[in-house]
Amino acid sequence: MPPVLVRKLRKLYSEQCRLLQYAEFFRAAVEGEELVMPTCGTALVNDVDVFEYYLTIPGRRESGMGRDERWASTLEYAAFAFRKLFRQLNWKVTDISALMTRPAGILMNACVFARNDNAEGDRYREAILTMMNVFRSFCKEGGNSGGGGASSACDSAAVAACSLLRVSGTLV
Repeated sequence: MPPVLVRKLRKLYSEQCRLLQYAEFFRAAVEGEELVMPTCGTALVNDVDVFEYYLTIPGRRESGMGRDERWASTLEYAAFAFRKLFRQLNWKVTDISALMTRPAGILMNACVFARNDNAEGDRYREAILTMMNVFRSFCKEGGNSGGGGASSACDSAAVAACSLLRVSGTLV
């Protein structure tokens, strides 16, 4: 599904429906594209605007979630999104595109956006640990690379993880 269409649908969902339905739609579109085009991945994960919006859905008041539910749900959304990003980077066996050079920054924004209570640092630490758990499980599964063995999948996933968690050239 073209990212442009997904962006247009986002406006309709925020005005006419609940944002959580949009998030379900995004997940279904990403998983559907990966089933149909397993070697290409999905363009939705590479679209920064759509990716960032997806990560911040639970933290938005319009999501309909209670304040206590928002952060746990944000971590769940981030784990899904970053798992797909790790997987796509492993399929392409390339560096992160110019569009996705700031996932750690996006994750920081999601931590701030989830709740304004001066605990952003704690949430960011928790988010980084969640992403590292995603990375570890990705390596244990062999990266779903479809070849090359678990070792090469883990090596390329390690490069992807290091690249994703860099902020302005410094490892977080």
